[in-house]
Amino acid sequence: MRPFTSIRAALGPGTGSAYECKSCEETFDVQYHVCPACDGFSVEAVEGHWEGVDRRAQVEVAAVRGRR
Repeated sequence: MRPFTSIRAALGPGTGSAYECKSCEETFDVQYHVCPACDGFSVEAVEGHWEGVDRRAQVEVAAVRGRR
C-alpha cells in the first residue's frame, strides 16, 4: 500500500482537489509554485476545501482527550 493511501482512507472521502490554477483552472492535489499545465504563478487553495479536514481533526483530538 502506498503511504498516503492509508492516510487518505483514515481521513474519509475527499472533497476534490485542494488546489487550482487561477490561470488555466487545472486542479491538483498538491500545491505547486508554478502550474505544471500552463506555467502560471497563481496556484491557490480551493476555497472551503480544508474546512472538513479541520473539523475531522478537531473531533479526533476531542476523542483522544476524552480517553485520558
